[in-house]
Amino acid sequence: MIYVEQHLLDPKTHMPTGMCLVQFETVKDFNDFYALAKTDPHSIINILNYDPQKNAGQKSMFDAKLFSMSTENST
Repeated sequence: MIYVEQHLLDPKTHMPTGMCLVQFETVKDFNDFYALAKTDPHSIINILNYDPQKNAGQKSMFDAKLFSMSTENST
């Protein structure tokens, strides 16, 4: 399983306005999603190695750091 968080950003402020969690069973499904999602300049994709609904405690400061670094890189 591949778990993905996609954060949608406001085009003007680059602040998060929404988030969706998606899980993929095959690499092909993930690659199709990723090819489409990376064309959107106002989204950040975070690939997780755990199920965020079952193991919410594993979400660490590294995920938050990745989000802030991705935001800096996108502006």
